[in-house]
Amino acid sequence: KYSGVRLILFFAWGLFMNKPAIADVINSLPLFLDISEKERTILLQVAKIRHLSHGQLLFIQGDPMLHFHIIYRGTIQMFRETLDGHEITPEILISGESLCPAEIPNSNPIYNINARAVDDCMLLEIPMGWLRQNLQNFDHLVLKLFSDISHRLQGTTLEVERQTTMSAAQLVTCFLYELCVRYDFDPRGFELPYSKTLIASRLGMELETFSRSLHKLKEYGITVKGTHVSMLANC
Repeated sequence: KYSGVRLILFFAWGLFMNKPAIADVINSLPLFLDISEKERTILLQVAKIRHLSHGQLLFIQGDPMLHFHIIYRGTIQMFRETLDGHEITPEILISGESLCPAEIPNSNPIYNINARAVDDCMLLEIPMGWLRQNLQNFDHLVLKLFSDISHRLQGTTLEVERQTTMSAAQLVTCFLYELCVRYDFDPRGFELPYSKTLIASRLGMELETFSRSLHKLKEYGITVKGTHVSMLANC
């Protein structure tokens, strides 16, 4: 009996200790910076932390969207598989970014893409049913989600234009420049944050095409040795 009570107390203490961790996550995510203390308290009651290890799938195409996820730490590859077994990667998401926000308005949302952890990840997980019922009460959150969706659509449009007008080497140049902006890298020297295979998939290239393109980057002021990049070019 005594050990049973101790077990219950230990479990309750674990839950108590986990709440500040969730609060820290919510407070650090840009999506929630403008919400009120009341809204923050409500989120604390429903949100959970989800851990993924390197290579672990979060969901696959066709799964029902039961939760809304925001990345607190780590990198997520959003990808689809072609009939011949290749992977197409429309997005690589990092800390602060959400997964599939455009699906939120749908009455019975399903994932139209796969999500896999590129490295060890920590995500904030919010029940989709609760979010759909209560989103209208979170004014700032609605505006930020719509802004995020609009920004991604603009990015997709720009990417289509680049794919149709640029060479493979030019696409790689733009991607490397955007890495500097996204991660605040020093363009004079930084390490690639992803594997070359993943970058090739993100750019819609075969790995061989990507590798050949790296040798052509010197004319754009870029040198790549292994995973180290030095660049003085703008896109």
